[in-house]
Amino acid sequence: MDHALAVYERAFRIDDHHAMLSLMTEDVVFSDPLSGEIRSKEALRKHLAQASGVMKDVAQVIEVKVIQGSEVFLKWVHTGTNAVTRKEYSFAGCTFCRFRGEQVAEHHDYFDPRALIAQFKDAYRTNRAAGKSKL
Repeated sequence: MDHALAVYERAFRIDDHHAMLSLMTEDVVFSDPLSGEIRSKEALRKHLAQASGVMKDVAQVIEVKVIQGSEVFLKWVHTGTNAVTRKEYSFAGCTFCRFRGEQVAEHHDYFDPRALIAQFKDAYRTNRAAGKSKL
């Protein structure tokens, strides 16, 4: 698990969804305050695609990491730029992951969803004002 965790952590730090998904089981269980519970890699891929075109320059600084057996807890600060408004944003959160062998079987994020909802609303308003109907 040590190597898989190191690779996953590198992808997590830059919010590289493709790399993170490649390290997840097909039946991964994912949750965050926006999605509720998702129970497959394919469904998670679709959920994560929604952020495309809205968030860029994402970095997640891990402040605390605790490992107990196959379980990992991360406390982090997420920063990025709204690709539409060009404004920077940030919020804090934490993640619980459970590994099954060399793959992530569970990934649960906990954060205040208002921070991300505001980014999507601002992008929508900016696009609408510019005459663009989609994000």
